[in-house]
Amino acid sequence: MLKINTQEVLEFAMPQSYSEFFYSYWTGLSRNGSGKVWLWTDGALFSPELFEIIIDFTSLRSRDCVTILNGKAFSKDCKELRRCACERRTATVKPESFH
Repeated sequence: MLKINTQEVLEFAMPQSYSEFFYSYWTGLSRNGSGKVWLWTDGALFSPELFEIIIDFTSLRSRDCVTILNGKAFSKDCKELRRCACERRTATVKPESFH
């Protein structure tokens, strides 16, 4: 799952989240209950200085997972069906392989 933990990743991921069909994407950020700390899937703490999580207080459902849509992050019910934003490690390419 996507981990937005640097400005570089934020600047790449948020523009990708714009959708004409209003699809939001799960990230790897969640918490274990309201009032608890936000954690990435690898256990790292979320840095609130990087971006704001918009919480919908009108919903009676739990809002313990984070989606991104149109450049913003929203807390949503983890049981909702949504697409996932994932990371993929890049392969190391040696310069001599270009010859």
